[in-house]
Amino acid sequence: MFGYINERCRHSARCGARLADRLNLPRARMTWLLFVPATALVPSASCGSALRWSWRQHAVVPRPNADWSEATLAGGIGRGLAGPMWLGGRLVTGVWIGDPDAAAAGSAEDYLRARGTALLAAVLAVGSASVLLV
Repeated sequence: MFGYINERCRHSARCGARLADRLNLPRARMTWLLFVPATALVPSASCGSALRWSWRQHAVVPRPNADWSEATLAGGIGRGLAGPMWLGGRLVTGVWIGDPDAAAAGSAEDYLRARGTALLAAVLAVGSASVLLV
C-alpha cells in the first residue's frame, strides 16, 4: 500500500505518505465544498448538519485529508460513520464520525442517501468545471 508506514520501510514510506497528503489536499477540500451543497439537494439529508459536523470533526483521523468528506457525509445523512479505528494493535481513535447521538449507518436508506450525495457532488464538479472551461 502506497504510503503505509511500518518499521521496515519507515523512512521511504513517510516520504510517499507526506507527498500523497500534499497532492490530495486540494482534492479533499474541493470534495468537502461540493458535498455540503449536495446534501441540500438530497431528500432527508441536512446541509446545516453536514457543514457543522465537517467543521467539528475534520481532524478526527490523524491524516490531513481523511475526515473532511467523511464527516460531511456523516453529518449530512445524520448517521455515524467509521467508528473505532485500530492500527498495529492499538486504538488510534474511538470516536465515531458524525453526531455521537446518531445511529451507525448501515441501512439501505443510509446507503442511498450517501450515494445520492456523492453523485450530486460529482454532477456539481462536472458542472463547475464546464463553466470554468467555457
